[in-house]
Amino acid sequence: MGNGKWLVVLAVLCLAVALVAVAYAAGKAKAVPVQQVVRAKRFELVDRQGRVRGEFRTEAYDGSPSLRLFGRDGKPCAALAVSGNRGGVWLCDRDGDGSSSLAAAMAFGILLGDTDWGAKRQAFLQPDALRLLDSYHPRVWVGFWQNEGPRVELRDKGGKIRAALGVTGMETIATGDTHKTAESSLVLFDKEGKVLWRVP
Repeated sequence: MGNGKWLVVLAVLCLAVALVAVAYAAGKAKAVPVQQVVRAKRFELVDRQGRVRGEFRTEAYDGSPSLRLFGRDGKPCAALAVSGNRGGVWLCDRDGDGSSSLAAAMAFGILLGDTDWGAKRQAFLQPDALRLLDSYHPRVWVGFWQNEGPRVELRDKGGKIRAALGVTGMETIATGDTHKTAESSLVLFDKEGKVLWRVP
């Protein structure tokens, strides 16, 4: 048998061995059991350098689930979380420190804050009102007073109303009766809640 025929035979044998190996590997792959349920307290997603870029976990303080995505520097950029029975989406600024974070939860409104979680300045938008807060204390409120008309409130640091523009429930001290002011009214209050000035 010439050298050429031996090369052909050798090539055929190599091809046959390769086919057998592929078939065996495919059979082994099919034989790998598939887990129907995977239980864990935390999952991590890493990039090529092994850096954590995302995690799915339950919070230690109340067991609420959360999904967090991290930037290349390891700082959080976005999160999807559940607190109680309400869900929210948090988007942080490019520095990852939450100094321009946005928290949106369809269950109760949209929150804009200048710091993460303990925001010094916040704007809270609801279907019927807009609230501006300072360290969680409401300072400005724009909305509808008991669904009877528009109203704007300005509050002091203690949360007491100091000025109200629009529909306001006014109580007559002598009789205890409550009457509604007009939508064009402006009322100023002192720190004790007494009327200083009003028009009309």
